[in-house]
Amino acid sequence: MSLCGLAWLAVCFSAASSRRPEYFNRMVIEEDKLFSAFIYPGKAVSFFYLLQQDEVSILSFTVTPCTAPVAWDIVVRNSNETGKGFILVDLNAISKSWVCKFEDIKSPCQRPIDTPLAPEKSSCSLARNSLLDKIIFACCSSCAMEEADGEVARPSDEAPRVRVLSPAYKGLYTVQLMVQEESWVQMYVTYLSHPSQLRPVSRLHLVNRRTQGQVFIRWQQTTVDPDETEFVIVVHRGQDALQSLCKAGGELFGVQRPKEWTPPPGIGSGGPRPPHRGDIVIHRVGNRTSWVVRGLEAKKRYHIEVFAVNSATNFSYRYAVASNVTYRRPKPLPLQDRKQAIAELRRSEPRAAFRFKAGSQLEVGVTACGSGGSVLAELRQRGSAVGDKATIMGHGVLRVANPQQGSVFVLRLRLPPQVRAAHVQVTATTKGLDDPVLPELAVVHEYKGLRTCNQLTLGWVPVHGEAVYCITATQVRRKDVFHQMPDQCAVEQALNSIAYSVLQTVITEPVTNLKPGKQYDIQVSVKKGNSKVLSYELIRVRTKNSCK
Repeated sequence: MSLCGLAWLAVCFSAASSRRPEYFNRMVIEEDKLFSAFIYPGKAVSFFYLLQQDEVSILSFTVTPCTAPVAWDIVVRNSNETGKGFILVDLNAISKSWVCKFEDIKSPCQRPIDTPLAPEKSSCSLARNSLLDKIIFACCSSCAMEEADGEVARPSDEAPRVRVLSPAYKGLYTVQLMVQEESWVQMYVTYLSHPSQLRPVSRLHLVNRRTQGQVFIRWQQTTVDPDETEFVIVVHRGQDALQSLCKAGGELFGVQRPKEWTPPPGIGSGGPRPPHRGDIVIHRVGNRTSWVVRGLEAKKRYHIEVFAVNSATNFSYRYAVASNVTYRRPKPLPLQDRKQAIAELRRSEPRAAFRFKAGSQLEVGVTACGSGGSVLAELRQRGSAVGDKATIMGHGVLRVANPQQGSVFVLRLRLPPQVRAAHVQVTATTKGLDDPVLPELAVVHEYKGLRTCNQLTLGWVPVHGEAVYCITATQVRRKDVFHQMPDQCAVEQALNSIAYSVLQTVITEPVTNLKPGKQYDIQVSVKKGNSKVLSYELIRVRTKNSCK
C-alpha cells in the first residue's frame, strides 16, 4: 500500500517516512516520539515509560485510538516510594483527572465501584472527594485490568485523549490499555510544555471558487516548530469530524494487521473489521498554508480538517477544521455603467463572472492585459448562451443587438488552457462604447526603400471614423526580447505620461530624429475622443549605419 498502511499513517506523511513503525513487541515508550501499537481484544496490555528527571512541572500522555475505542489508565511507581503506587482514573463525563494514592500495596485489590465512594471504607485515600459518583477505578498498580472483573476505565470515543500530571516525579509510568475490537493505538509522551501550548489551533478560511466543486482554504502558519511542521488535509462526508490523522487512515484503509505479529492463542479477531470508506480524501501539502479542495459535490456536506505533523517526532494533531462545508458557486459580480471592473484569473481560479442589466443596447469591452494576453469570453442570459464564445486577444467588444429592456446578462470569463494567468479589465454600458475598432490586420508596415540613418517611414490601416494616433519609438538592444503583441492595458498608461502630436486620418507617417545603426521598437496607438487607447501590433526596425 502506497501510504504504508494505517498504523504508521502519520509517520508516512512526515519527513521521516523511511523509518519502520513501532510494533506491539516493543513495550517501552520514548518521550517526544510517536509510538504505535496493534492491540487485540480480550486482554489488557501494558506499555512503560521511564521518567529519569527527578521532577518535571508537566508530564502529559496522549493516547489516540485509530479504529476502535480504547480504555486506558496510567499507573505510577515513584522511585523513592517502596511498596506504594499511584493510578490515574479518567472521568469521561467530567473531563478531569483523579489521583488515587495507595497507602498499603499489600492489601487486596479492590473491585471496580459503580456507587458513590466512601473513602473511609476503602484502602485508598483520594486527593479529592467531590463528584465521585460512578467512578470506575482499581486500587493497586499490581492488578491487571482484566483481573478487575471488567474495565478499569470506560472506553472513550475515538478522539485523542490527554492526561496531564503536574508535577511529575522520577519513576516508572505504566500505560494500561484494553480494546473491545482489534485496533491500532498511538501514544505520545512529553514533558516539554502543556499540551495546549504544543498544539496550537488556527482558523480555517474558505472561499468558494467559480469552478464547479472547488473551495479555496487558507490557514495560518503554526507558531510551534514551523520549520519542522508539515500539513495534511483530510476531506470527508462523515457524520462527525475524524479528529485525528490516525483515525482518518483507519476509516480509509480499515484495520491493517502487522505482518510481523499474529494474535496469541485464544484471542479472536474481535468481530468484523471496520469497512473501508471511499469518501475520504487525504492530501499531503508540505509546509503550504493554502490549498484548493476539488471534486466537491453540490448539496453535499463535508468536513475539512487540517492536521499538523511534526517531522522530528512524527506526532500529529488537528490544527484547523471546518464542518458542514457545502459548495456554492459564487454569484456573478455586478457591473456599473462605464465603470471598469477587474478580474484576476490564474490556474487555481481560472473563471470569473459579471452581471449587468441591459438597456436599449448592450456593449461589453473586455481587455486581457499583458503582452499577447488572451481570455475566453461568453455572454449568457437565463442560463443560455447569447452568441458564440469568443477568444479575445488583447481587446474585444461583445455586443447584443436590441436586448429586452431590463434583462440581466452574465459575462463569463475563462482562462485559456495554454495561459497561466491573466489580468482582465471589463467595462459594460447601455449607451455604446467609443473604443476604436482595430482592423482585422492591425499591423504596422515600414517602407524599407525610404529608410535612412535617422528616419523611418511607416504605414497602417486606420480605424473607422475620426481618431487620434500616436507613434512611439523605443530604442532597444539586439539581445532584448521582442513582443509583437502589445499590452493593451499598458498603452494608456504610456500615453498618459508622454506628450504626443495629434495626427488626423493618418495612413503613412515618417519617424524622425533617430540614431544611425540603432534598433527601435515601433508602436502605433489610437484613441477616439475619451475612449480607451488601443495599440496596433509592434514592429522592430533598424536605421542605416551611415548617412552617406
